Amino acid sequence: MKEVTKSIWVLTSPDNEHWDEGYSQVEISRLMEKWNVETISGYPCRDTGFGKETLLTITGQPVMVEGFVDEVEEVFY
Repeated sequence: MKEVTKSIWVLTSPDNEHWDEGYSQVEISRLMEKWNVETISGYPCRDTGFGKETLLTITGQPVMVEGFVDEVEEVFY
């Protein structure tokens, strides 16, 4: 099956301080391993009023990428 690439914004450091960037990196690494995907986080970063968001680019099998995205949204939002 062909790999896909998808980019999403992830809230890595919310203003309410429920978690920080260190926690975000640990969780993203855990989910990468679980869903067997590769990610690249980088710039640009943005602040939409809720905290710092980082652009995350995910590569892997379509089903795995969607599972990863769903779980990231569950953990960080």
